[in-house]
Amino acid sequence: MRILTLLTVLLLAGLSQANAQDAGRLNPEKQPIVRESGPAGCDIAVRPSVVLKPGEKVHLTWALRNANSATIVHDGNLIEVEPGKNSRDETPSRTTTYTMFVTGGEGVATCQVSVAVPERTQPLQWPPALLASMPPDYLERARESLTHGITAAKLVSDYGWTQYAIAALLFGQDVDKVNRYFTHVWPFQSYSVEDFGLFSLGDIRLYGLFNDRTGAFPGRLAKGAQRNIEEEFFKVGARGKARYGADLGNVWKLQASENHSFAAWSSRLLVSQFLKNSPAFATRTFDDGRTPAQHYADWREFWSRVMDERAKRGLYIEVGSPTYEKYSRGALQNIRDFSEDAVLRQKAEMLLDLTYALAAQESLANGVRGGAKSRVRPFRSTAIRGGQDTNYNLIFDPSGSRPLYSMQATSSYFPPPVILRLGKDSVARGSYSMVQRGPGAGSDTTAGATIDPSRSAVRYSFVTPSYILGSFIDDPDQRYVGSHAQHRWQGVVFDGDTGARIAPQITRLDQAGAVDPRQRVPNGFASVQDRNVLITQRSNYQNWDRSRTDVYFSGTLDLLEEEEPWIFTREGDAYAAVRIVDGSYRWLDQTHRNKGPNTDRHFITLANPDSPMIIVAGAASDYGNDFEKFKSTLKSQSVQRDGATTRFAGVTFLGPKRSSVHLDFSKLRTFDSPFVRSDWESGVIYIRRAQDGLLLDFSIPDTPIKDISPALTPSFPSGVGEAHPILFQGR
Repeated sequence: MRILTLLTVLLLAGLSQANAQDAGRLNPEKQPIVRESGPAGCDIAVRPSVVLKPGEKVHLTWALRNANSATIVHDGNLIEVEPGKNSRDETPSRTTTYTMFVTGGEGVATCQVSVAVPERTQPLQWPPALLASMPPDYLERARESLTHGITAAKLVSDYGWTQYAIAALLFGQDVDKVNRYFTHVWPFQSYSVEDFGLFSLGDIRLYGLFNDRTGAFPGRLAKGAQRNIEEEFFKVGARGKARYGADLGNVWKLQASENHSFAAWSSRLLVSQFLKNSPAFATRTFDDGRTPAQHYADWREFWSRVMDERAKRGLYIEVGSPTYEKYSRGALQNIRDFSEDAVLRQKAEMLLDLTYALAAQESLANGVRGGAKSRVRPFRSTAIRGGQDTNYNLIFDPSGSRPLYSMQATSSYFPPPVILRLGKDSVARGSYSMVQRGPGAGSDTTAGATIDPSRSAVRYSFVTPSYILGSFIDDPDQRYVGSHAQHRWQGVVFDGDTGARIAPQITRLDQAGAVDPRQRVPNGFASVQDRNVLITQRSNYQNWDRSRTDVYFSGTLDLLEEEEPWIFTREGDAYAAVRIVDGSYRWLDQTHRNKGPNTDRHFITLANPDSPMIIVAGAASDYGNDFEKFKSTLKSQSVQRDGATTRFAGVTFLGPKRSSVHLDFSKLRTFDSPFVRSDWESGVIYIRRAQDGLLLDFSIPDTPIKDISPALTPSFPSGVGEAHPILFQGR
């Protein structure tokens, strides 16, 4: 945290200068003397972090390091910390910040925490003009989302304060406290020492919505708060490290992972725009001697090229990641909402349309997104068990979801009808295969990753109303950068419980044989898939000397029965089965299998980690809703093994050394399904659901075209899925 002087801290807390100076001369006999050497330090926390009625009790706790005196100040009050005490109760009547000041033998330290006491949890006026054109049911969900941003606030960091401030200012509540914080305290650690970080997405949104020059809600951000934010934007934006400048010669070179790059790049674009339009900063120069306007011109051109390239050769490197794709999407949303350039706004909106179309065609009625995903890490987390995409849920309102705070709730963006229908009509979509090419091939260096846009990573999915099975299909002649290859996810999800799924993983081990907490696994599997049959095996991409091959079975599955070498499951209206081809397996929890209290042990581990695995999914209706019939037909199927080659149900897996390519990569479209289609490098994207269409045309850089009522030419896909799964017959 930023270290403040005692006098500054106490004055900000509302004490007079005389009382603030007296606070440094408290009775030493009452102070918590700690005899260790080293810098002074403290940590302070509060529970609960929000109280909805003034005067409700909250509990403060703290820990001191190398302290010989400590004081807590808030709202003009001063509390001496007595020896041996590490907590106290408080009854705040309004949003309150508790700042602890610690002195020790080697200096001064401060720490602070805030508790939100909202004036109200409903807006003064709803809907605001910014959102007035939205559908009524969506507006109600957006209001609930913003209410959640207030009632679930955690003001333990400037990031938490930014989220709370956006919802609070939009509702017109707690305005004075929010502005006091952003005038005098913000930021502590919003940004890294070198560039804008992920949390800058929220800071950009706060300024973009509420600044008095271009904001949709001018006047709610006080002039002092606005000036402080601009000053911090300038401090970070002015840093002149060459690697963070707009590289117009190579828009495929990342400065870090994709989501960090998108967050930083979009923040530099918009910060330079904000600063060039601010009289106080327009003529100030950055470290390289150039003005904000000059930097803005480069970033404007850079982003125009980035968005064209992503439309032509695939959208996200960290594709489908439940953690990271949302940050890249957030960068596009900020550009769409706050760029002063009409072309950039249009392109960003079109890429948001594409983002939601791709997610919608691969999501079930319960909102769960299927298909292969990058950077699902670690597997032993809510990500593998079923994460929530709060923006997607807010728009599409999947069954069983509830509105949680999301960036989307503060945006005027809303997808066209064809995309909304694509996400909501999961049953009517039918069954279909989809192939998606995307960026990911390339090389990593200490300066960041360089993507080869001429080569692709390929995702293959088979989508039905009751399940989705998906995997990456690798080209054996190419390598993939870490932000794509890391912790790839493949497997099957179900339209039942949102956490219901089956997925293999590589589990890294340390030298002692215990699970390595870092779990950095690139390109864990080689796979081949044909519709509802997947054959996969641990890859030889790198040395796996210390690793296990495991398969996760969620504890939420309705039924699991073992008849080795098969494991059969039922979830909702779908069946699935897993077969370990070479060797046996054991459960990590041999007593409870996938129903034990420790969800980190809901795995089988293979006796032979290099054994191929077969994963089969099927709709219950395909087998007359007879689970025994599904089991018996699968048990009667033969598996052929010939060296590294595995054959099952007409699917041939060539083994990890030769990979499992059954697709001609050179002939694949960028996007290809019955609903989303685009020829490789064309930049023209056709989206269709039944008779609804959407045309997104990036082919002319300065004239992007979005047509929400296009003529449905033969270039459009069919708009309905008619593929049939592989069905098994008993002998």
